[in-house]
Amino acid sequence: MRPTPQRPAGFTLIEMLVVVAIIGVLIAILLPALGAARRSARAAKCLSHHRSLATATQMYNVDFEGSFPQPFQDSDLGSKRFDALWFNALDDYLGQLSEDDYSSASERNYNEFKQDPIYDTFGEDTGQTGGNGSRTIKMNENFGDLSGGNVDFHRITSLASPVNTAVFFDGVSKDMGLSINSGANTAFHGAESWVYIRHGGAANVAFADAHAESVKQETQADSIGSVNYKSWFDEPDARQELVWDFDAP
Repeated sequence: MRPTPQRPAGFTLIEMLVVVAIIGVLIAILLPALGAARRSARAAKCLSHHRSLATATQMYNVDFEGSFPQPFQDSDLGSKRFDALWFNALDDYLGQLSEDDYSSASERNYNEFKQDPIYDTFGEDTGQTGGNGSRTIKMNENFGDLSGGNVDFHRITSLASPVNTAVFFDGVSKDMGLSINSGANTAFHGAESWVYIRHGGAANVAFADAHAESVKQETQADSIGSVNYKSWFDEPDARQELVWDFDAP
């Protein structure tokens, strides 16, 4: 009796095409979920950075009689131009001890705690000081005073509602697709219109009472995601509008 022919080892072309098709379907199903998970993780990490900044600022308050650092590095700050800037002043409280004396713009630590994780995707030398647009977290510019070198450091006791007063927030930066040399991209400070809704219809915010949260906005104000901050509230507990500007009592 003739032996039954043995099937050669391995896949047939049809079997291989079926496997490839199945893998393709699985990838199509999983990629959106992976993308959503990546965005969610980035938003959570960014919120953690805001919490670190809020805690560091609270420690700074304690050491400097309730005062906040400056949001600006303007020349009107005189000798305090660099060391009073929040981006430098909070380093010690973030565990980033530095020997830099901050006497010039080049003496600066671009630690991740002071950035949204989107910063890691820019693919540029973020340590350069000239127009790199990498400053993804801004400080409320109303904490600054540029009155001809007579620097007024705002104190927490001057705030009517610290729990609602924004100190740091997700700001305009290179990922908005704007000119990399625009003021909004390169500044360390920002106003209401510089808020960037970067995280699924929300922006992360650190408040003067040392807490941080993700604040949602129901509708985008324009095509790039900037929004007037005063219109925001904390959903679903629609509370007092967030405080942007403030006056000393």
